[in-house]
Amino acid sequence: MPATTVHLGFGLLVAAALLPRERFDRALLAAFAAALIFPDLDSIPGWWLPGAHRAMFHTLVLVGLVAAVLFYDTRIRERSWLRERVGPRAVTVAWGLLATHLLAHLFLDWSHLSGINLFYPLADQFYTLEGKLVYSTADGWIQTFVEFGTGADGGIDVGQQGSTDDIHVPTPTDPSPGSGVDRNVERIAPIAVGGWQLYLLLLGLFTVGARRLQGDPPNGTETE
Repeated sequence: MPATTVHLGFGLLVAAALLPRERFDRALLAAFAAALIFPDLDSIPGWWLPGAHRAMFHTLVLVGLVAAVLFYDTRIRERSWLRERVGPRAVTVAWGLLATHLLAHLFLDWSHLSGINLFYPLADQFYTLEGKLVYSTADGWIQTFVEFGTGADGGIDVGQQGSTDDIHVPTPTDPSPGSGVDRNVERIAPIAVGGWQLYLLLLGLFTVGARRLQGDPPNGTETE
């Protein structure tokens, strides 16, 4: 699976894209790092709740709840608690954090191994984004991300993998079911598994480093 460091590298790219005029100070970078690390904390409840990892904090239900609260506070209420307590900049940062959580962590995990439990706890089913979309001069367009009549019950197959009773995604804190507190179990903390993961990590660090080194244009000049 993508290491947390890979999520961090991807998240830094998303942060640079979503907040082009923000100063990438340490506090802002720490907030984005926390948003990226948070979903993987559901591996700790996995010690006593099988299948919790990639389900409890990797669900779109949680994203929807946070988005609803944020929208209500910043768009519907007459006086926004977030604006008054932190300032107008916090609204942009909050939406950026939520988007980074979704794009740089959840959707990236969706495409690896057993995927994520998209609608947990409303529906206990892991999904993985797996397939291909190609154009063949012989067969035309071919896509296998959504297949009809190939599911377990002959229905639609959109990458269903099983429930929390069937799926366990190993992590350093919970490498195998029931081994969370066993000190004799080998625990591997991946940094980059494959060249593309190392490249993505380094690219994210380079992008944010470049953004921090960029200064404001001199007075009276315009950028093209």
